[in-house]
Amino acid sequence: MPSVAMEKVMELEGIESALKALDVSFEELEADAIDAFEEYDKDKTGTISTKELRSFLSDLMLETVDVATANEVFKGVDTDSDGVLSMEEFILLMAKTYIDEAKGRQVTDEKKSEDIETTNANAVEFKKYDEDRDGELNATELKKFLDAYEGRACREDYVKDILKKYDSTGTGGLEMEEYLVFLASGKANSEDSRDRDMVKLFKKYDKDGSGKIDKKELRDLAKELVASGRVTEEKLNEMMADADVDEDGKVDYQEFVMLINDDEL
Repeated sequence: MPSVAMEKVMELEGIESALKALDVSFEELEADAIDAFEEYDKDKTGTISTKELRSFLSDLMLETVDVATANEVFKGVDTDSDGVLSMEEFILLMAKTYIDEAKGRQVTDEKKSEDIETTNANAVEFKKYDEDRDGELNATELKKFLDAYEGRACREDYVKDILKKYDSTGTGGLEMEEYLVFLASGKANSEDSRDRDMVKLFKKYDKDGSGKIDKKELRDLAKELVASGRVTEEKLNEMMADADVDEDGKVDYQEFVMLINDDEL
């Protein structure tokens, strides 16, 4: 026959499934609770005080539990409100900790399962865009993936940036592992953020707010773009000629973006 305390434990919602998940029997739960009770009943009064409960909870959670938290837990299990926990009340508390542990494991297992499903789905997508089946996404294949992933046509320079940052093996494409690292980084769908940074940079040099960068403003920009930091008149004229596609003597935003992404500067 189960004890009075264990009869109440058996009535707890979720206790059976929790013990099953933890591979613990009711008998083992009771034995564990009795052992813990005797260990933390430091003054051997046959009851657990709030101080003793706090010590038990701190060891259970592997971190110091504050007084307020210990008191809150205490009130939740001190069913007769006598200011101490009896063996029966402590066994109920232990049962509730088992239920909480089982729930925590379930959440962890579900998260692992979701991660595996996500990884598998991403692997399927990788194989879909790896058209030449060489085990990596080259620039063309990556652009097709990004276009579909972001729901719009991505710029070539954006694709180059992704390859430059995540092609850790230097093959010129993203292998499966590098592709998964890229997706996990949260950088996908971040082109809008990149555009905002580019606009902010453009406005920094468009000092008169005209919507275009004139030669004087371009000189300030050139000083930062050129590695040496020194810009000759010849170099400045060369940059203006290269960037000023419509030949109006100024650099508009689109021309500015092309200039910033010029690897030869």
